[in-house]
Amino acid sequence: MNGEFEKILNELEDLYHRAPCGYHSLDARGVFLKINDTELGWLGLSREKVVGQLSLPDIVFPEDRETAIKAFGKLLRDKAVRDLEIRLLRKDGNPFPVLVNANAILDEAGHFLMTRSVLTDISGMKKAEKALQTLLESEERYRSVIAAIADGIILLDLEGTITHCNPSAAHILGISCLDILGRAFSRIDGEFYRENGSKLPESELPPAIALATGKPCSNAVMGLKRKGMTWIKVSSEPLFYPESGQPFAILVSISDISEHKRQREELQHSYGTLRELSFRLEHAREAERTRIAREIHDELGSTLTSAKFDLSWAVEKYGERAQFEEVFKGLDAAIKSVKKICNALRPSILDDLGLFAAAEWQLGQFGRKTGIRCRIKKRGREPILPQDVATGIFRIFQETLTNIARHAEASNVSVAFRLNEKDILLTVTDDGKGIDMKQAAGAKSLGILGMSERAQALGGALSVSQAKPKGTRVALSIPLERRASDRPSAASIP
Repeated sequence: MNGEFEKILNELEDLYHRAPCGYHSLDARGVFLKINDTELGWLGLSREKVVGQLSLPDIVFPEDRETAIKAFGKLLRDKAVRDLEIRLLRKDGNPFPVLVNANAILDEAGHFLMTRSVLTDISGMKKAEKALQTLLESEERYRSVIAAIADGIILLDLEGTITHCNPSAAHILGISCLDILGRAFSRIDGEFYRENGSKLPESELPPAIALATGKPCSNAVMGLKRKGMTWIKVSSEPLFYPESGQPFAILVSISDISEHKRQREELQHSYGTLRELSFRLEHAREAERTRIAREIHDELGSTLTSAKFDLSWAVEKYGERAQFEEVFKGLDAAIKSVKKICNALRPSILDDLGLFAAAEWQLGQFGRKTGIRCRIKKRGREPILPQDVATGIFRIFQETLTNIARHAEASNVSVAFRLNEKDILLTVTDDGKGIDMKQAAGAKSLGILGMSERAQALGGALSVSQAKPKGTRVALSIPLERRASDRPSAASIP
């Protein structure tokens, strides 16, 4: 099992670092949390020099830093940035143009955790643009440059008719240049599809949008279905006469992203497999805890109890109990320790009396240990829960109480269960100092992320938010009427 888990992790790491585009994650201050090998290669820097040491402006070309800072502020505010062109600052001082698309990663409560950015190398496209601008006056030189560009380049006149294409465009589209020339882009053999599988109307093709609006349409992802499906990224931009400012053509650039898309889908599949593996490992861990708790209770517990009875019989027969008083105390302490260890591994009350009784017992233990005033209430009748559901909810409840004891500085804790045949809602509220969402986005959020993963594995959701007037509120919702696909199946893992 460990070998399989390690293999999956290695595959994920390899996909992340060998991707043809740059990936990085930033915290709320813009400081790097993670960066892949591709982007490090662009920058000419080592991971040790970047992660935790540099912020976004440090790797941006000086003239573009203000743009990057504004875009980062927009990302924090609007949760997304699309098609931002900036230049990175390489170690040798040269600029490196990239196209940035970024999203803000939020927790279940909608609070910021980190950014996730994808950077595409557009140096080839920029070189093509510069070459076009410089060489349009020389048709012969222009054609030779276009023919050498790896990306597909197509020129359309203002009627939408293709007047030129380079060999790369013909190769990507799977049709000869002779068959492309004189056609409209939408009349290329094959059908265009969105990523969701629906057909893409002619009016939504980037060249059509550029023709209709006179504005660029960048990085549209679509599938071209001929014999098979080829996934392409298409950008269209009007070209203008420098003197008059009037458009004279539409420049269309095409990139084949089929391999990148395949790698992304494999990465997503690997994430799914990893989650399933995590679910199975948790099941195995709980089963092992249960087994050990039972063996300790049955073997060690019964042995200690038997020894106590035998000692009592000997004392009654031969007298002088005072001589064995310390031995009796030691046996009693050992029996209590066995019970404590068994309950820590797997509370028997959870299997014997159900989830609410186990939570009530755990809250009582928590109150006695911490001195925090606790109360618990239940609304509805507790249904018979599958063992994995009861165990998962109980473990989330335990972790919540642990977080309160460690961080909250609370005086009161209130627990509410709403139980019925359809779902279970558990809320835990404290009156402590509240949660710092910036800290929750960092290393200290691992406990919260772990609880969220447990909730998702059960087909539910967990949210953490500020309580009113102060403190923290943790809400867990678990639907009981779930489809089989809502929760990973351990049996589905080879």
